Amino acid sequence: MKRILFIIVVLGLFTTTSFAQDIITKKNGEDIAAKISEVTHTEVRYKRFDNLEGPIFSILKSEILMIRYANGTKDIFNEEASQQPADANNVQLPKVNPDTYTYTFGNPINPVGGKKSAWGAGIASLFIPGLGQFINGDIGGGFLFLGGNIVCNLVRLNAQNDSMALLGLLGGLTVNICSIINAAQIAKRVNIARGYQLANNTYLQIQPTIIPQSNLLAGNDYAYGMNFRVAF
Repeated sequence: MKRILFIIVVLGLFTTTSFAQDIITKKNGEDIAAKISEVTHTEVRYKRFDNLEGPIFSILKSEILMIRYANGTKDIFNEEASQQPADANNVQLPKVNPDTYTYTFGNPINPVGGKKSAWGAGIASLFIPGLGQFINGDIGGGFLFLGGNIVCNLVRLNAQNDSMALLGLLGGLTVNICSIINAAQIAKRVNIARGYQLANNTYLQIQPTIIPQSNLLAGNDYAYGMNFRVAF
């Protein structure tokens, strides 16, 4: 009777020991009896079940097909799970041919250099036409818009009649608007040529508007204007 009880106890211990181990199944079909100690993004660390006091081993997740744990649960691995998430700061934009993107007069953009701000260049040209172009490195475009603005202001200031003054005023306003748009576009071209930005659509939308106005003295009247919409 004692011998039977001893055999039952031994079998029970053996069964418990057998099921207390984790099984790592590799993609090549090999099984490793182990005790899992840690699972990271890229690897699994474990001790061999036949030497739990021994060193800790590690195996890449990309080599593992499945892990069956002692409690009956299991993890199945694939290529996506074994890879770390991509770092957004290390994303490389597609290479572009810098000769495709040029300055105002067709001069090639230097593909080596810092990133430019389209809004910053546009605002700079708002206050001084041509300044945004100079900031972008577009020397020819800068002199074009700066010179055009100076000429229009000279015409306006030295006008002998109202028509010439109006012509100078409208000319200066046109140069200013074109300088703002061009500065923002050149900044975008520089960023694309240098790999900081992907190409997308750039457009200028100008739409005339007629807005009804209520005037107590003149009755119903209309206000005429223009809507500008720019996308970079």
